[in-house]
Amino acid sequence: MNGNNYMLLLSKYTITEIDPSAVDVKRYNKKIMSFVAAITFAFHALLLTLPFVFTWSNSELFEFNKMLAVYGFTVVIGSLWLARMIREKRFIWRQDPIALLVLIFLTGQAVATLFSIHFRTSIFGFYSRLNGGFLSSLSYTILVLALINNVSKKQTLPLLLTTLVGAFLAALYALPEHFGVSPSCYLIQKKWDVACWKQDVQARVFGTFGQPNWLAMYLIGSIPIAWVFLQKQGKAKNFWLGTLAVFLLVLWFTQSRSGFVALAAGVATLALFHWQAVWLKKMKALLRPRWLRATGVVGIIGVLLAGGVLLGKVIPSMEIKSLSSFMLVSQR
Repeated sequence: MNGNNYMLLLSKYTITEIDPSAVDVKRYNKKIMSFVAAITFAFHALLLTLPFVFTWSNSELFEFNKMLAVYGFTVVIGSLWLARMIREKRFIWRQDPIALLVLIFLTGQAVATLFSIHFRTSIFGFYSRLNGGFLSSLSYTILVLALINNVSKKQTLPLLLTTLVGAFLAALYALPEHFGVSPSCYLIQKKWDVACWKQDVQARVFGTFGQPNWLAMYLIGSIPIAWVFLQKQGKAKNFWLGTLAVFLLVLWFTQSRSGFVALAAGVATLALFHWQAVWLKKMKALLRPRWLRATGVVGIIGVLLAGGVLLGKVIPSMEIKSLSSFMLVSQR
């Protein structure tokens, strides 16, 4: 048996996925490649169209219909993944820590559902939205696992671009609402105004999400991606700067306090990681000589010992003071 036949036989009975981008098309069946392409296309369609899925034919215009679309895409993507495994006659699974975390989360959801005091609600979620139950968690899990096991790393960048395109269009859709023009009202009543909404959409825009906080959450998830593209793309820097400005402007128009807090926390976290990376880089350069490393280790040990001695003296006195204060209060 030559090396090529051995590798083909090994790939047939192992659970590690073959990266389609690294395999010669002659060795990789065209039907298998079509499954991968179909799954990737379905993810692009999901990310691009989901923000705009809503209808005014039922009482829950936005989330209920979006969840139905999510379940529909889950069935399509999951079926394509299963069909690919049947076609290749192997269990397609890529070892990834994210997959393990997702499965642990789903297991916790399953246990909570089994011991729920209202089983039906725990399965389907809030009755008018079909979200927040085990069914939605299972759907999200299937989508994440299908993405990890079928989409190559080279396709991650196009998926992020599709995400930003969808977010940018959704932000542009919500932007005119602040100025008294709602595209949804034109679709519903053929009028360029905001009279179709009971809520004060000019004070807090929500676009195709039905709730300002949900739109803010969606934009906050897109802002870091736009920021990364702004840092990496030299020629398209002005475009990404404009995209980021639109996201921040619409986020401001949502007047979502939770959104502002989340954005501030995200910026602080990114700044902390950036400072840590710069600080570690400088410290590595500074402590490159061996004698400096030894000095640094001795200094750290000395600080810890001094801190331990100080705490050993301070804590007992604090306990005595606390005990005397408690006795005074109890005597009163």
